Amino acid sequence: MPVLPESERPAPGRDADPLEYLRGALLFLLGGGAVVVLVLALAGAAPAPGALLLAGLLWTLFGLLTGLVDFLLAPLAEWLGGRLAGLSGRQPPPS
Repeated sequence: MPVLPESERPAPGRDADPLEYLRGALLFLLGGGAVVVLVLALAGAAPAPGALLLAGLLWTLFGLLTGLVDFLLAPLAEWLGGRLAGLSGRQPPPS
């Protein structure tokens, strides 16, 4: 049962979805890596064909891992949370 009245409750933000931090880390590491590789290729510090291949690989990995988080890990966490909540013997109040 919420303690604060509806008008004083904070709006749901990033804390409402803890997997948002995982998506942000994936974007930082893989997306940032792709940008760095592209900048190095444009500056001439890395061979262009290999750098473009690596940037494409990093961006593809980012898409695949983000998809796994959205379509596999998030529903699995919801299901597991529901199962663990059912073990307590107490039912949550109807919403």
